[in-house]
Order: sequence, then structure tokens, then C-alpha cells
Amino acid sequence: MQQFQMTGEVPPPFPSRISAWSVYDTFTVAGGEFKINGTPISGLSSPGDTKPIDLPQHGVLSGTLSDGTPFAFEGAYQPFAPGTLALQATEVPAAGPAVIRLPSDAVPLGLRSGQTLLLGEGGDLGDHFNADYGSVIRMNGGRIGMGLRTVGSFVNIDAGQVGTMTALYGSVVNISGGMTDAIDVQRGAVLNVSGGEVRNLFATMGGQARITGGALEGYVYVTNDSSVSIHGGVISAQVSAYEGATLTIQGGEVTGPIIAI
Repeated sequence: MQQFQMTGEVPPPFPSRISAWSVYDTFTVAGGEFKINGTPISGLSSPGDTKPIDLPQHGVLSGTLSDGTPFAFEGAYQPFAPGTLALQATEVPAAGPAVIRLPSDAVPLGLRSGQTLLLGEGGDLGDHFNADYGSVIRMNGGRIGMGLRTVGSFVNIDAGQVGTMTALYGSVVNISGGMTDAIDVQRGAVLNVSGGEVRNLFATMGGQARITGGALEGYVYVTNDSSVSIHGGVISAQVSAYEGATLTIQGGEVTGPIIAI
């Protein structure tokens, strides 16, 4: 999806797509609550513990930085060269309030396990926000900017405006209203669209999407091992399905071109 934002062109299927440069210098992530695909990483129970780690191709490394900010790296894009990444355990701040209401409350650094964000009219979550395992976002208005990333979290969008978002392993995203500019659903994540407007949908590396309503325009892009099923809604988007992808159309009004690649 990042390549699409920069070039305006639908990228080729993984692994042929253009990837960001991998990190080749030693890179240490300091923090806690480290997980790969939701499973805690052993050997990091005490502050100061350090562990080298290589990201598996289909793994998502998540956790909380030492300042309390959640993060997530997906191995499929190879952000770190083998042997260059290490994790270091530190104390992390408490997660903060269990329920956060925007716009009345301050915008948190991110969402952690057990936290729920209620976003209403006039609220603005800003750009590059991360929601970690066990967190919830309920959106009934307002704005989410560019680069929302969720891992193991639940997102419900009934109204409002969303820039771009990536749903990573364990996430469930339900869209019933509002306008979403672009969403990338990756391996282990599920997207359900029953209403609203989604301009660009990317199901990549094993992501799953089910469309029962709403409007899709722009691009619907399905890579190998991913699936998109269309049962309703108005689909004026160009639908591109790559070899190994599963595209099912059982209903809806599909007026855009369908391309098998």
C-alpha cells in the first residue's frame, strides 16, 4: 500500500514489489511486551535482558517502546537484514486509562492491551497511530489520519474519515460507514465491509476481506494466499486478482473491470 501511495500504481505481487531498504546496521529496540504474532518472546523478563532476533517472513513483531508507544514491524517487508535486530527489555510506563474518549481526552501515544478508544465527531487521532493486542477502536465520527496500524486489535468504523490503515496479524476490522481512503489487510487479519465508502482495498500476504455492502472505488487488489469475497455493495473499482489469490463474487453490483494476473 505504501508503494501505491507514492506512485499511484498498483504494485506487483509479493515478493516482486519494491521494498524499503533493509536495516543492515545493528538495531536495538528497547521496551517491553514483545510478541511475534501474539506470542510473548521468552528471555526478556528482566530489565537489561537483551536478545537477538530475526523476523520470520510471515511474523509480526509488536511491543511497547520504553516511552510507552506501541509499535509493530512486519517481517514480510524485510525491514531488518538477518542478524541485525536485537530486543532489550526495559521498564515501560503504565498503559493509562482503560477508556479514552476523543475529542474530550488527550490523544494517547497508542493503544495497549485492555484499552478502548471512543472516537466521535470533532476528534482527531492524527497520523501514524498504533493499536496493539487486546485494544479496541470504536469510531462514530471524527478523523484518523495516515498510517493507522493495528495488530491483534478490534476496530469498528461506523462514521468519520480514515486516511490509510494497515490491519496486521490478529486484527478484525468492521466498516459500516464513513469514508476510508485505503486499507491493507495482511496475513491473519480480517476485514468486513457492510457499508460506507472504501476507496482502495488491498488484501495481501494472506489477508481476508468480506464485502456485503457499501461502495468500493479505485482499486481492489488481491495477492497470492489472500481472499476477497463480494456478496453485496457497489463495486466500481478495478479488481485485480493475482495468481494464488481467491476472488469470489456472489452478489452486489460489480461495474468495474476484473483483471486476473
